[in-house]
Amino acid sequence: FPVFDPDRNWFFTLFVAVAAAAAVGVGWEIYEYLTQAFISHDIVLGYMRPGGLFDTLKDLFDDVIGATIASGIYLLLRRSR
Repeated sequence: FPVFDPDRNWFFTLFVAVAAAAAVGVGWEIYEYLTQAFISHDIVLGYMRPGGLFDTLKDLFDDVIGATIASGIYLLLRRSR
């Protein structure tokens, strides 16, 4: 598939990898929130526990940074071959 050819279109490949990691991270955070609201009853639906917003933002930031670093390493190693 020529769109995902890292040698010709490295920026799009990097963008798709970071977007996929962000989408999975958002899905996971929604899952965490719903489990805390409906299963463990730690929070009331619509309100987060103290520090919860910081934890969510930190997790999403870590997802994006990790995907960027991993994709960058992949693209550099692929280019060096």
